[in-house]
Amino acid sequence: MRKYQKIALLLLFLTTFSSVNAQDKPWTLEACVSYATKHNISIQKAELDGKQAALNKKSSFGAMLPNLNANTNYSWSRGLSQNVTTGLLEQSTNGNNSLGINAGVTLFDGFKKMNQLRKANLALVASKYRYEKMVEDISLNIATSYLQVLFNKENLKAAQAQVTISQEELKRTQDLVAAGVRPRGDLLDIEATISSNEQRVINAENAVTLALLNLGQLLQLEDLDNFDIAPIDYEIKPSVIAKETWKDIYKKAQTSRPSLQLADNAIETAKLDIKIANGNRYPTVSGFYNWNSRYTDRNRVIGYNLDTSNPTRTIGTVATSGDAVITPNYKPVLGSAEGLFDQYKNNKGSSFGLSLRIPIFNGFSTENNIKSSKIKLENATLSKKQEALNLERTIKTAFTDYKGAAKAYEAANKAYAAQQKASDFARERFNLGLLNAFDYNQVKTRLATAEVSLLQAKYTYLFKQKVLEYYYGLPLTLN
Repeated sequence: MRKYQKIALLLLFLTTFSSVNAQDKPWTLEACVSYATKHNISIQKAELDGKQAALNKKSSFGAMLPNLNANTNYSWSRGLSQNVTTGLLEQSTNGNNSLGINAGVTLFDGFKKMNQLRKANLALVASKYRYEKMVEDISLNIATSYLQVLFNKENLKAAQAQVTISQEELKRTQDLVAAGVRPRGDLLDIEATISSNEQRVINAENAVTLALLNLGQLLQLEDLDNFDIAPIDYEIKPSVIAKETWKDIYKKAQTSRPSLQLADNAIETAKLDIKIANGNRYPTVSGFYNWNSRYTDRNRVIGYNLDTSNPTRTIGTVATSGDAVITPNYKPVLGSAEGLFDQYKNNKGSSFGLSLRIPIFNGFSTENNIKSSKIKLENATLSKKQEALNLERTIKTAFTDYKGAAKAYEAANKAYAAQQKASDFARERFNLGLLNAFDYNQVKTRLATAEVSLLQAKYTYLFKQKVLEYYYGLPLTLN
């Protein structure tokens, strides 16, 4: 027993350990996007819309098939009633059963059902486009938030590095002040700089926390305490879009953007609506077939002469009281000459034929539906043009932003390199006593500002690049 308890405890420990590790494992951008596509509520609702569209398509297809229905009922009657098998009025207690099967099929309806099936097909395709658009929009939002976390983390590292450098300079300055080489005022200036740098670290830590919280909420995670992204020192790499013009990107986007595909789908749907509305002008031809049979369980007949040898006897001639007779109990036996299946066989009947419905006047509803469908087509066409213009404007703007961000990043690199040299030179002068602490801190402040500007330019450029790659049809990755 102890052996099994130990095994159970070991399994519990391993399960808990693996669960914690999976929870604490840093998230990559690809992992965030993959998780969102499976767990985001909006995406899940888009998936349900797709399932509903598939069911609607199946229903539209089923509407084109013949229908087949069966019916049966069983009833009891007492007193004067008509025997459903003989047609005679009898004073009796009867159990009556009827069976029926009917089938019907629409032979022609102005192609309405066929066009409704095509419309259902388009609706299914549209649901797929909406799902893809939802995934892409959420993926782009996640990428934006993910890059913001990366920027804030690098900004935090830079702030922490400044604190470390300032603390080292504080120790060195304390030694120089103690030796009488540097004035005590320099020591106070450096201490003030350290306090300022520590405040910057606190602000950077808060920015990282808020950025992670925002990303975790986009992913709709329940446990945000252990959520973190994978560390990455991303360097800007050449992209395939660097040599493309905005027209090339726009041309590529026209074939892949779900928004344009949805607009095309709406136009085709509107055209089918016109055909469906026109179908109401045509006659509807249907075919039908009916089969029926009946059975009577007659228990007792009282009150008039019953001449069963004359099946054409006039219905409704009730005998006088002097003619009253009592028949024996009548209980058919299955399989006998007058049994259940024999009655079904002898009393069966069928009918079949065609029905024609010709529309003549319906309060202008047909014409109004046609005109309304044409208006919807014009509206869908204008929406497609507007969507194309919006996409063109968006890509032009993204392309301009990308080129501007590339230049800004290049300029920020040069400015940071220049400030780094100036800082190194100022450090040498400060160590030699040729520069006071105040002026030296001013140089370091400019270096810190240049570093922040470089980080901002780097991640702005990276984001603009990813946005343009997104419109070009490339996946959102940081490889």
